[in-house]
Amino acid sequence: MTVRIVWNDPGLFWLLASPAGPVGRSLALRGHRVLEAAREQVGVGRPDPLGRQRSRSPGALRASLRMEAHGAVVRVGSSNPIALLHHEGTRPHAIYPRRPGGRLVFYWDRIGGVAVLPMVHHPGTAPNRYLTDNLHLALLPTPRVP
Repeated sequence: MTVRIVWNDPGLFWLLASPAGPVGRSLALRGHRVLEAAREQVGVGRPDPLGRQRSRSPGALRASLRMEAHGAVVRVGSSNPIALLHHEGTRPHAIYPRRPGGRLVFYWDRIGGVAVLPMVHHPGTAPNRYLTDNLHLALLPTPRVP
């Protein structure tokens, strides 16, 4: 008995690497699952109680989360500069005004009013691992893709 195998390169590419093929569609479904859970975990910041314009709007990180699917590769993440700081957390650090001799002005819940200070000792932030916390969702079974 002789077996002859003939590779159909376009068909194999469509099956395994094309975004329209079953593997690409399954990966895209899994990527969307992780993306939606990450957006939910990031949440939305609160608006400035003083009504001032912020350098970053509340919800900017959440809105910047994206999923890219390229065949058999799916990426979920953000190009926002604060994304890594939010994900990994920060150590305690000092915050200074942008202009020399300036003051930091902000609403402080602890005093129930506006604080005007030359610098602030920030206690740091706890990590919110919105991407790695939700990676397990990519392993859940997806509905069969025809």
